[in-house]
Amino acid sequence: MRVLEESIKGIGDILSQPELDPDRTLPSDENSEGGKGFQQIAKIKSVLDGIKSAYHFYKPLSMIIDSGKKEKESYSDERMNLEFYARFNEIFEELEGFNKPYEDIRNYLTKKPYSQEKIKLNFECGTLLSGWDENKIEANQNVLLMKDDQYYLGILNKKTKKLFSDPGKY
Repeated sequence: MRVLEESIKGIGDILSQPELDPDRTLPSDENSEGGKGFQQIAKIKSVLDGIKSAYHFYKPLSMIIDSGKKEKESYSDERMNLEFYARFNEIFEELEGFNKPYEDIRNYLTKKPYSQEKIKLNFECGTLLSGWDENKIEANQNVLLMKDDQYYLGILNKKTKKLFSDPGKY
């Protein structure tokens, strides 16, 4: 546990900053360290993984079992060292409570940065490319075509979206 406490203190400077460095460039080779933001994330992830590993290491020692109820029941074994497990269960419950924050922090750190350069193309069709059903060609304004064992995606405009429903008209 002291190792975990020391590693948490080791990332205190990162956690005290209002924001992580935006340079999350991956290492280009094994000699490269990557961008500063990537290094910060790697340090935080290392500490989080250490806490998660401690949880999995100590879990077999836990004398608390999940009975399927919201409350947890303890073993009532006469051989159980009550002093040890009283303290152990306090610490283990803290580790156990770390699961949800671990998931949240990991998801936040690995989230791709938002880009203003993204453009949503839907060609005024909310269901564009929502499937390949022959009966939905007109609604989804798309068709999958095949020629010489090659597949082609066709996106239909408002004027030609009825091309496949009434082929004699065109």
